Amino acid sequence: EGLLFGEDASRAVVTCAPGREKAVREAAAEAGVRSKVIGKVGGDRLTVTLDGAPCLDLAVAEIREAWENGLRTVVG
Repeated sequence: EGLLFGEDASRAVVTCAPGREKAVREAAAEAGVRSKVIGKVGGDRLTVTLDGAPCLDLAVAEIREAWENGLRTVVG
Protein backbone atom coordinates (compact mmCIF):
# COMPACT_ATOMS: atom_id res chain seq x y z
CA GLU A 1 0.00 0.00 0.00
CA GLY A 2 2.80 2.40 0.85
CA LEU A 3 4.52 1.80 -2.47
CA LEU A 4 1.34 2.34 -4.47
CA PHE A 5 -0.30 5.11 -2.46
CA GLY A 6 2.42 6.72 -0.35
CA GLU A 7 2.81 10.46 -0.76
CA ASP A 8 6.56 10.91 -0.44
CA ALA A 9 7.79 14.42 -1.03
CA SER A 10 9.16 15.61 -4.35
CA ARG A 11 7.76 12.94 -6.65
CA ALA A 12 5.45 13.38 -9.60
CA VAL A 13 3.98 11.18 -12.29
CA VAL A 14 4.17 12.78 -15.73
CA THR A 15 2.48 11.58 -18.90
CA CYS A 16 3.36 12.54 -22.45
CA ALA A 17 2.44 11.72 -26.01
CA PRO A 18 3.96 8.57 -27.48
CA GLY A 19 7.43 9.25 -28.82
CA ARG A 20 8.03 12.21 -26.47
CA GLU A 21 9.56 10.19 -23.63
CA LYS A 22 13.11 11.08 -24.62
CA ALA A 23 12.35 14.82 -24.69
CA VAL A 24 10.68 14.67 -21.27
CA ARG A 25 13.59 12.73 -19.76
CA GLU A 26 16.11 15.15 -21.31
CA ALA A 27 14.22 18.14 -19.85
CA ALA A 28 14.21 16.46 -16.45
CA ALA A 29 17.95 15.79 -16.67
CA GLU A 30 18.63 19.42 -17.65
CA ALA A 31 16.72 20.50 -14.53
CA GLY A 32 18.72 18.09 -12.37
CA VAL A 33 15.71 15.84 -11.80
CA ARG A 34 16.03 12.06 -11.92
CA SER A 35 13.39 10.35 -14.05
CA LYS A 36 12.31 6.86 -14.92
CA VAL A 37 9.76 5.44 -17.36
CA ILE A 38 7.38 3.36 -15.25
CA GLY A 39 4.61 2.44 -17.67
CA LYS A 40 2.17 3.43 -20.38
CA VAL A 41 -1.12 5.31 -20.23
CA GLY A 42 -4.21 4.30 -22.19
CA GLY A 43 -7.08 1.88 -22.40
CA ASP A 44 -9.98 1.21 -20.07
CA ARG A 45 -8.10 -0.50 -17.22
CA LEU A 46 -5.41 0.45 -14.71
CA THR A 47 -2.98 -2.40 -14.36
CA VAL A 48 0.05 -2.19 -12.07
CA THR A 49 2.73 -4.84 -11.78
CA LEU A 50 5.34 -5.12 -9.07
CA ASP A 51 8.45 -7.13 -9.81
CA GLY A 52 6.66 -8.57 -12.83
CA ALA A 53 3.61 -9.78 -10.87
CA PRO A 54 0.23 -8.05 -11.22
CA CYS A 55 -0.81 -6.33 -8.00
CA LEU A 56 -3.63 -4.08 -9.22
CA ASP A 57 -6.10 -4.46 -12.08
CA LEU A 58 -9.18 -2.21 -12.05
CA ALA A 59 -11.56 -0.77 -14.63
CA VAL A 60 -11.02 2.98 -15.10
CA ALA A 61 -14.81 3.41 -14.73
CA GLU A 62 -14.62 1.79 -11.29
CA ILE A 63 -11.77 4.06 -10.25
CA ARG A 64 -13.63 7.12 -11.53
CA GLU A 65 -16.74 6.14 -9.57
CA ALA A 66 -14.71 5.80 -6.36
CA TRP A 67 -13.00 9.15 -6.97
CA GLU A 68 -16.25 10.99 -7.75
CA ASN A 69 -18.28 9.49 -4.90
CA GLY A 70 -15.71 8.43 -2.29
CA LEU A 71 -16.30 11.31 0.12
CA ARG A 72 -20.08 11.01 -0.24
CA THR A 73 -19.80 7.32 0.62
CA VAL A 74 -17.76 8.02 3.77
CA VAL A 75 -19.73 11.06 4.96
CA GLY A 76 -23.10 9.58 4.07
